[in-house]
Amino acid sequence: MSTIQHTSKKIKYMIRLYISSLLMGIINFWSLSKYKDIPNNIFRTLLIAVLSYYIYDKIKEKKYKYFYVYTIWQLFAYIFMVCILQISKFNEEFIVRVVAPLLGSVFYVEGGLLFIILSLLFYIFHNRKLLLSLSFTGFAVTYTALFQFNILERTRNYLDRISGHILGEIFFFISVTILNIAPMNIYEHSLLYDNYVWMMLLSIPFILSYNGKRGIGMRYFFYLYYPLHLIILSIISFEFSVS
Repeated sequence: MSTIQHTSKKIKYMIRLYISSLLMGIINFWSLSKYKDIPNNIFRTLLIAVLSYYIYDKIKEKKYKYFYVYTIWQLFAYIFMVCILQISKFNEEFIVRVVAPLLGSVFYVEGGLLFIILSLLFYIFHNRKLLLSLSFTGFAVTYTALFQFNILERTRNYLDRISGHILGEIFFFISVTILNIAPMNIYEHSLLYDNYVWMMLLSIPFILSYNGKRGIGMRYFFYLYYPLHLIILSIISFEFSVS
């Protein structure tokens, strides 16, 4: 959020994120056949987050066409991915890890749409610390409760009962594909090891202490550090894994 506030050339910033997202997607797919799986692609999450800021600003200016065009593009991207999955030899992993970043799709994005919404709340309330803290707290508590009390699975089961599995399948699709949260196998989540989103609340004092000034300019370092450290950890995990 702070980066986009200080970036005068937002389009160039988004282009950098797009290129990094696509390259990271290629690395993700390559790692599947070489070493351990690397599912992470924070660049795509950041790209979609920054795009949401950009569209939010356009909506404030009553330029709604940007929102409409982006929504239509996302629908096209999803239909396109489904079609090539059905009629081509590309497998699902290639679609999710390479084609989705290529199209800038929100589907199967790391963290899911919920974290994009959280990021947008940070952007909207960046000058209103009380509202920022309340929205952050509400998000963390709600997200934790969804899993701790098995709300998603219960909702799916209820929808299955009243619709003959039709609504349950739709709910599952939305949860997994768009929100990127699976409502299955969540009965034993531990607040310390699995269901730990609530721990984000510990960062509130640090967030509130931010003085609004730009930090040390090391942006290109992180563009390299992020993929490299994941590759190194993947290789180490592969080499020392016990079959």
